Amino acid sequence: MLAHRAHSASVFRGYQGSRRLRGSSPFSDVPAGVWVAEAVAWMAEAGLTTGTVAGRFSPGQFVTRGEAVTFLWRLAGSPHPSSLATSFVDVPDVAFYRRAVAWAVENGITQGLNDFIFGGGFWIDRAQAVTFLHRYELRFGALVGSST
Repeated sequence: MLAHRAHSASVFRGYQGSRRLRGSSPFSDVPAGVWVAEAVAWMAEAGLTTGTVAGRFSPGQFVTRGEAVTFLWRLAGSPHPSSLATSFVDVPDVAFYRRAVAWAVENGITQGLNDFIFGGGFWIDRAQAVTFLHRYELRFGALVGSST
């Protein structure tokens, strides 16, 4: 089963406990009152997402592997990896997720689909997403702000 952006927002928000939000969702396709509005607002406020296109979050769109590692990288504070070099031939220098992938490899969060393919544009399934989250927690402890 593939992971939607709305579900991903809900999972990340769930890790943050009852932390208060300062605002509402900045995205036109996530109006106040919809089930995912608070989670999306939190992701935007925390700097995990800037949306998909101008002013939109695209809650029904599937999450890509590139987006998933970028969410985690931003959650960790967007640290600079020690090197941008990876063995992945499909992560170009201009990819928005390049630093996030290098960081994720460096920290054992991803090993790619194989030694040479990361699959940044491929939709992530829930098993892969949970694996990324689990490896993040193994490396860094509970997710930032987690009450567990």
